[in-house]
Amino acid sequence: MCETLAREYSSCYGIPTLVVRLFSMFGPKQRRLLVWELFWQFQTASEVIIEGTGEESRDYLAADDLAAALAKLLPVVQSGHTVLNVGSGISVTVRELAERVKKILHSPKRIRYQGLERPGNPRNWQADISLYRSLTGDVESPDLDLKLTKTIHEWQSSAR
Repeated sequence: MCETLAREYSSCYGIPTLVVRLFSMFGPKQRRLLVWELFWQFQTASEVIIEGTGEESRDYLAADDLAAALAKLLPVVQSGHTVLNVGSGISVTVRELAERVKKILHSPKRIRYQGLERPGNPRNWQADISLYRSLTGDVESPDLDLKLTKTIHEWQSSAR
């Protein structure tokens, strides 16, 4: 609905509109969603429990990478109505993500998967960022391990 309204506004008033579809965001100010939940469980629980199978995948994007993407997009979107995805363009399984968080935290904790699937949740989710790349010329994907490490270290610092 919002995308339709933006398109109509652009068409009626000649004002450029940009709709950015974000994929699995995380960052140091966030205190919810999967990356935070994994961190919190590794910090506080006796074991890490994940509802799904671990084979579900998502395209993770750090908040500072979103800011950088917007800074690159705004100068190049000068007219019309543009709708595009902003993500890393790389799909990572929940199992891989949990293992990466475990490694960053040097945790010996066990990760247990309950094997539940939520109705309506897509099993795999990956951004098609080809339009973003063609507009900005940006071809590098963010370093997920670096961004996770930075975010986790900030969470640890704020907890002290």
